Amino acid sequence: MSYKIVNEELRIQSCNIEDLSEETKKLFVEQFEDAPIEILTLFYNPVTDIVILNRDNKGYELYKLTAITYLEGDSELRAAMKEQAKGILDSTIELLEKVVSRREQLKIDKEAEKLIRLLGKQSMNIYIKNIEMLEAFRRINKKANNSFLAYYNTFMYGYIQGIRSERARKKRVGKTNKNIC
Repeated sequence: MSYKIVNEELRIQSCNIEDLSEETKKLFVEQFEDAPIEILTLFYNPVTDIVILNRDNKGYELYKLTAITYLEGDSELRAAMKEQAKGILDSTIELLEKVVSRREQLKIDKEAEKLIRLLGKQSMNIYIKNIEMLEAFRRINKKANNSFLAYYNTFMYGYIQGIRSERARKKRVGKTNKNIC
């Protein structure tokens, strides 16, 4: 297989049809509802998170430019491209939109995984010790007009508690240092 990197940051590669494995060809056929492999322009491999362009296609340069521009662009540019390409590159734009959505979801999942790992190190004792405070907090957030305010209240409470605990720690360390001298 001779895949060439088109854009490393955007995870775009290119290859010829004969470079594709049978498994990859099957993936393409599934994405494009049993279309013949010969009309392949580009496809997305969700396992590797890579967009793959067909170098054998006559419109290779157009599809390469479209993929790079679409994946680099913000939502306004993507909407404009979608509007301008109506009827011409519909399936390509649709696929690239799925790639953008998938990558955004992967980014969210990665952040959530970090948070879960962080929270996983906390014991239930903290929760049990602060059950009344958490219940009061739930009631306050229930009164919030929108979820942003609820998240903001939660964040600010945690921030303030962190500042307080840091001050208490410094105060304890200061007393310890005075006793040593």
